[in-house]
Amino acid sequence: MQKSNLSTGFFASLFDISFSNFVTSQLISLLYILAMIFIGIATLFGMGAGFFKLIHDFWGGMFMIIFTPLIALIYLVIVRISLELVIVIFKIADNTKEMVESQRAMVKED
Repeated sequence: MQKSNLSTGFFASLFDISFSNFVTSQLISLLYILAMIFIGIATLFGMGAGFFKLIHDFWGGMFMIIFTPLIALIYLVIVRISLELVIVIFKIADNTKEMVESQRAMVKED
């Protein structure tokens, strides 16, 4: 029986040539945090640009100030759904592996 992702270290998984341990499932939280930080910084810059745009174009500036957070929220939802889909794929792989192992054990018992 092979080790699970949680019992194998990051660097051991990184250099696993057989790809029996996945690195992505260990990095997914870090990727989400980085995406939140990047989206937050982009939102601050977008809103700041909206405030500067108020001087020359009032309605354009108001548009940027109002819609920048909404667009950021949409991007955050897209990132979250994408990362959840990746996790679901890895869980399907783990569950399939467990099913195959349990069926092999049942065949050996017979």
